[in-house]
Amino acid sequence: MRSTKNFAGVITPLLIPLDEYEQVIEAELRAHIGILISKGVDGFLSPSSTGEFANLPYETRQKILQLTVDEAAGRIPVTALIGECGTRATLRNIEAARKAGADAVMATPPYYYPLDQVALFTHFQTLAEEGGLPLWLYHQPNDTKLSIEHHTLLELSKHANIIGVKVSTNNMLYYQRAVRLFEGNDSFTVLMGEDHSYLPALSLGGSGVVSFLSNIVPEVVIELWNSITDGNLPRARKAQSRLTNCFEAFFTLKRNNPTSACKLILKERGIFSSERSSAPFPVLSDGDCAEVLRRARDLGLC
Repeated sequence: MRSTKNFAGVITPLLIPLDEYEQVIEAELRAHIGILISKGVDGFLSPSSTGEFANLPYETRQKILQLTVDEAAGRIPVTALIGECGTRATLRNIEAARKAGADAVMATPPYYYPLDQVALFTHFQTLAEEGGLPLWLYHQPNDTKLSIEHHTLLELSKHANIIGVKVSTNNMLYYQRAVRLFEGNDSFTVLMGEDHSYLPALSLGGSGVVSFLSNIVPEVVIELWNSITDGNLPRARKAQSRLTNCFEAFFTLKRNNPTSACKLILKERGIFSSERSSAPFPVLSDGDCAEVLRRARDLGLC
């Protein structure tokens, strides 16, 4: 396994090609993985929120992880999203990820019951103690309804197996405080998970990004990362502007299904054979598909 300590760069949370029975189309997933590695992404998150993790059965999620690990073949690290509502259920997922050969895991907070910070700390600490794999925390309060407060984050970071946090929120103050909290701490990574916020996040000192849009424009996300690393702010602004244009094009559809929209672009490129997403995500109508492709062509994506 490749180390995910001191991670810096671009992680792609993989889109997953599905057939009409919501089964993984293996050859297409393998092809997608190969293309992204050739483009230069630095890691995969699979399964992931982008990959419809919360909708898919346990067996399907495990198949996705195993295919990703096998196809990546040690070239770049693979992290598995393993969050569940129960601590023991989450530990089962970590054990399965370890057996599959994942390099690390990422855990959401439990997302059903209201929990205080002590319960959150205990949950994550148990995962770190018993899980046996490097652990990223996932701060995503819009979806999980729970916030990992900064004092909890700081205490959790003291555990050797807890290596970082992915922040998916529009609250840039939360993100900035997290980055400042770990300045000079090379063993704890702060990642940004919102495509429209990469420029400010990386400018503030973030370690990397987990990019939905890197499934369709990996070269743009990598360009932004390289531009920040090189200190070329004008070039970074251009890359961010293109990402924001893509975000606005595919995250503002009437049926609000950017997952299917981006799969449709990959279908148009001949990589996927279907734009199907897992239920209960809404199905794109013929009119929706035409609108997605119009916007994609306007942006030079297909």
